[in-house]
Amino acid sequence: MKNFLLLLCIVAAVASCKKKSNPEPQTGAIYGSIYPPGVFSLIYATDASGTRISTEVSPATGTFMFEDLTPGTYTLTVPADPRFDTSGSIELEVQGGQDIDAGVIGFEPLVGPSGAIVGSILPIGFGKSVTVKNLASGVVYSITPNAQTGFFSSTLPNGDYNISFTANAPAEPPADIAVTISGGPVSLGSVICKQGTSGSIIGKVIPAGGFASIKATNVQSGDVVLGTINRTTGAVGFPIMMPGAYKVGITPYVPYLTPADLDVIVATTKETDMGTISLVQDATVRVLTYKIDGTSTTRYNVSGSFTDGILKFSLMQTTLISVGQMLGRQTYRQATLSVAMENITAPGTYTCKGTANSNMTYVEGRRTTPNPQTTTTGTWSINGSDATGVVEIVAIDPAARTIRGTFSATLMNEKSGATPQKKSVTSGVFYLNY
Repeated sequence: MKNFLLLLCIVAAVASCKKKSNPEPQTGAIYGSIYPPGVFSLIYATDASGTRISTEVSPATGTFMFEDLTPGTYTLTVPADPRFDTSGSIELEVQGGQDIDAGVIGFEPLVGPSGAIVGSILPIGFGKSVTVKNLASGVVYSITPNAQTGFFSSTLPNGDYNISFTANAPAEPPADIAVTISGGPVSLGSVICKQGTSGSIIGKVIPAGGFASIKATNVQSGDVVLGTINRTTGAVGFPIMMPGAYKVGITPYVPYLTPADLDVIVATTKETDMGTISLVQDATVRVLTYKIDGTSTTRYNVSGSFTDGILKFSLMQTTLISVGQMLGRQTYRQATLSVAMENITAPGTYTCKGTANSNMTYVEGRRTTPNPQTTTTGTWSINGSDATGVVEIVAIDPAARTIRGTFSATLMNEKSGATPQKKSVTSGVFYLNY
């Protein structure tokens, strides 16, 4: 009986025990900092099996941290940089549940003969990376071209190098380039990606200076490609495009209207010509434009006054002409053209008389910060034997309170013997609210 009770107790005790699962192994971490900061954007940790992981390095402080590391041995390295000796490494043992401090990892600048490569990979946006390999040491440097300009550069120790490229689809990378660095910069110029199976778009927008940008949006994917612009001729292009349907849009400058998007089909290896796109000026935009001795000045949405038959308007232009050695000391040139004409009753031609309400003046001055005062350096007006000024009123709209016309003048310096003695005002056009 006693044996039976003992066996029953043992069975009950075993039955009351809960089965425990095996606990998950604890992970560890490695943290530290790199000096100097701002040089390396990544740091690598490679385990005993050869598996490599990376983590970001703070550009401001150089700090980094690897988290959730399986216990084991890790080797820390950084990407190659031609400015520093990156051949060394640090080996650390990570235990479960421990955070290992790698301390400050410093890199010494390389001292020795060096040069550089500079260039641009085009078309913009298609150059993905530039890889530079030292043929003697086998050290590889990676460069990412500027996404907005395609520009790339790198300082390199003297030696022989092979430069290769990768490109974003559908472009294909340019051919490799062999260069020798011997103490100076080597310009690669513009390195052009191959077209591959892509197509292209060409066209022209006039006036050439009337728009800020042109873009093509893929109808299916929504991807946007910015076009190239020749600011002298207005020629535009998209040299490498995935085949497909696109909508081409233009962003104009004031005073031009935004044209309707163009539907363009790009075919494999084919060039599609959009033709010439003429921008239309917005008739509702007010404008004041003129030339002084051949130099143009234009402003939009400028207002004037037109009261009791007296029209007045003016425009001041400020230009930075020099920066002094003292902090905050800058010199500006200020030029103001003022026009006044009286006795205006209807469209017609009116001649300046040289009075306060029938005159044109052009005043130049200089102002040096932080002094807020402007010193006048010259005044030209209708007052003078050879001075003339004419204002032609083309239209007056009392309901819309607008007035438009043209003007021109030969202005004389009010100071006898001063140079220049004359100022020519030509191509004057105004369309103003009043």
